[in-house]
Amino acid sequence: PLLGFFQRLVNRRFNQEELRRRGMLERCAAEMASTIDLSRVAAALCELLEQSLGPSRVRLYLFDEAGRAALYGERAGGVFRLGAWPEGPEPPEPVRALDVKAAAVFRMPSPGPGGGALRWAGGDEALVVPIVQRGERLGLLVLDPKSGDESWSDEDRQWAEMSAAHASVALQNARSFARLRQLQDLTARTFEALTAGVLVIGERGALARSNAAARRMLGASVATLDELEPSQPNLARAIRAGVASGGTRENEELQLAGARPAQVLLSVAPLKQDGSAPLYLAILHDITAYKALETLAQRNAALARLGETISSINHEVRN
Repeated sequence: PLLGFFQRLVNRRFNQEELRRRGMLERCAAEMASTIDLSRVAAALCELLEQSLGPSRVRLYLFDEAGRAALYGERAGGVFRLGAWPEGPEPPEPVRALDVKAAAVFRMPSPGPGGGALRWAGGDEALVVPIVQRGERLGLLVLDPKSGDESWSDEDRQWAEMSAAHASVALQNARSFARLRQLQDLTARTFEALTAGVLVIGERGALARSNAAARRMLGASVATLDELEPSQPNLARAIRAGVASGGTRENEELQLAGARPAQVLLSVAPLKQDGSAPLYLAILHDITAYKALETLAQRNAALARLGETISSINHEVRN
């Protein structure tokens, strides 16, 4: 009976610990699923492992597309920093090279005389877990030895693998969103830096977007073609005609009104979209300087012909 009592007590304690861990995992998974911020996902994963397994420290290395590793560990006020392996005794080669293929326990070197960056109170074994999603290595978890004398168990390794599997989806989503945001930022900067003016025409003549060059040519920022017409009637009518024809207008020469009149070439082209209202691009190339050079060249040619005529008459008079 006494043995049965203790067995039931151990089982109850084990079940309570398992329920506690699973509750933490569910909360962490909900936190990671609710964000696409890479730092928040990393912080939630590190906090889960710290509270559930009790390592002396958690290091999370995340790989970029070039294979470089960013260290999301050694937190200070929630600020993560890039870094290499800290100073002190170097870990085994697979850990140092961040090239661990499966979850494993590695015996870590003891600090030298005088301590060092890797000072542990308990054992000298670190649990290392790769983070993989669809065959792509996203990162590596390094759990430093526990604070006490307890070693890493198979249950600890399985729990760390489960936590890494939950985090891998959130990390992949965060990385994908970060790449998308970088691409959007690059596209927006490129759009603004174009020397040609670009107007994006939406439904009912709405100007969905314009770049800096277009706003500079028009002298103002307008929201619709109706607002554009009073100040630039020629341009508004030409854009309407181009949209009505399905975007087949190309290199039409126009004179823009304003304090500094400009001559432009207008092209209207459809912007392909699947399942959405059609958009059109109105592209304006400022040819004012080119036209001024063309006029100057024509005047110089006329003067050259006049000079030739005067020279010929002078020759005849001398004769």
